[in-house]
Amino acid sequence: MIHIPHLETNVTSACQLRCAHCNHFVSLDAQARPKPFMLDPEIFARDLANFGRLVHADKFGFLGGEPLLHPKLPYLIEIAKRAEIADELEVWTNGIRVLTMTDEFWLAPFDTLVVSAYPGQLSDGDLASITTRCHHWKKALSVKDERLYPNFTQLLKKEPGRAQATYDQCWFRTYSRVLDNGFLYQCCCGPYVPRLLLGLPEGTDGLKIDMFTTLDEVVGYLHQKDALKSCAPCAGRNTADAVPVRWEEIRDPKLWLERSSGRA
Repeated sequence: MIHIPHLETNVTSACQLRCAHCNHFVSLDAQARPKPFMLDPEIFARDLANFGRLVHADKFGFLGGEPLLHPKLPYLIEIAKRAEIADELEVWTNGIRVLTMTDEFWLAPFDTLVVSAYPGQLSDGDLASITTRCHHWKKALSVKDERLYPNFTQLLKKEPGRAQATYDQCWFRTYSRVLDNGFLYQCCCGPYVPRLLLGLPEGTDGLKIDMFTTLDEVVGYLHQKDALKSCAPCAGRNTADAVPVRWEEIRDPKLWLERSSGRA
C-alpha cells in the first residue's frame, strides 16, 4: 500500500455559483448535462473498496460542484468513514447552505469543514455563525477567505501548448488526486478537460480503478513522466501561465470560457 497526502471525489456537479477559473468547470459541465450529476452511493462504495486496498490518504475531500447540494451527502460520508480511506474526512463548500444544514449532516463522521468565502456570498456574521456551529458539533473549520486573499489563478492558457512544462511544474498533480466514477486522476482538472474541452471520452487522462488494478499500475500512473492531454490547454497551478486573478462570477458559458482563458 502507498500513502498520498490528499484524495478527493466530486459528489455532484450542481452548484449555486459560476466562478470564473473554477477548476471543476461547473459552468461548462452544467451546459453539457441535461441535469446535474449526483454521485451514486453504490458506485462510491465500489470505488473506495477497489482503491482502498492499494492507497491510503492523509485527507479525503468531498467536493463538487457544491457537495452540500447532494441529498445523500451524510450517507456518502458514512461510506468513506467505513472504508477507512483516509485519516481525516473533509467537506469542501462555498458555505451558502451551511447554516441551513440539518442535524443529520452535522452528525455525519467528517472531521473538517473547508469553507471558501467569496465576495458578496458570505458575510463576517455568516462566518461567525458557521464557526459557532462547527464548535458546537466538534468539527474543525478551515476558512479560505477569498474576500481578503484571492486564491484564484488563470485556469486555461490563451493558446494551448507547452504541455510538458505545465505538467512538470504543476502543483495540482502532486496533491489534488481525484477518484471519480471508476477512474483515478492525477489532478482536479483531469476529469473535466478531456471531456469538456477536447471532446474525448471520460477517463481519457485517468487510470481505470477496479478489482484487478495493481499497486504497480497506480504507482506507475502517479509517477509517469509524460504530460497528460489535459496539460495542453490547462494553465495548471504554480506555473508561469497560472497568473493570479480576482474572483468573479460569470453565468454565460461562452464568456466564462473566454475569461477563464485570459482572452476577455
